[in-house]
Amino acid sequence: MDDTFTAIPERVFQFIDLKKKLKLDFLWRCESRVDVVTEEMVKRLAESNCVGVAFGVESGSQEVLDKIHKGINLMHVEYVVDLMHNYDIYVSLNFMLGHYCDTVESLDMTYQFIKKMYDKYRVGIFATFNTPFPGTWQRMHMDKIGIKLLLTDYSQYSVLSPSIEGENFTVEDQLEVYQKILPIMYDNDFGLR
Repeated sequence: MDDTFTAIPERVFQFIDLKKKLKLDFLWRCESRVDVVTEEMVKRLAESNCVGVAFGVESGSQEVLDKIHKGINLMHVEYVVDLMHNYDIYVSLNFMLGHYCDTVESLDMTYQFIKKMYDKYRVGIFATFNTPFPGTWQRMHMDKIGIKLLLTDYSQYSVLSPSIEGENFTVEDQLEVYQKILPIMYDNDFGLR
């Protein structure tokens, strides 16, 4: 289990070469970052029976991605999804609502990007809520970045429900977008069709 299997491309190619050398005929999936994916990698993944790749995109707003230092570009995300689609590799995209710099508009941009990727490529979608767990940078800098924690009981912390509000969004704003995303998430078949 590796949450960023493709982080070191040479290791991916070694794995693929060993799989072929040892004649290991199994289907497999992995997690990746879009910024390390190349066409050569996608081609090799497809040839080795990789049937699915998950990417953390986090937001459909380039401004939010830049502010949280995600290091990815939405145009490149679409390019990589298109590559994977052309090689018949199922793609799953993960998003998070309620970044400290989110606004009602950026939350809607996330929904619009999700809808675009789903309508065009039938990608799997998974959306969660930003949660400042104790000990994280975000939790230690809540006042500085303008988020307000709404929970007092640690046992209630969950990425599956909103726990913060920001300067430019409320719990209701997050839930409204989440409700629009839910039908897309429910239609996720994880590439089994």
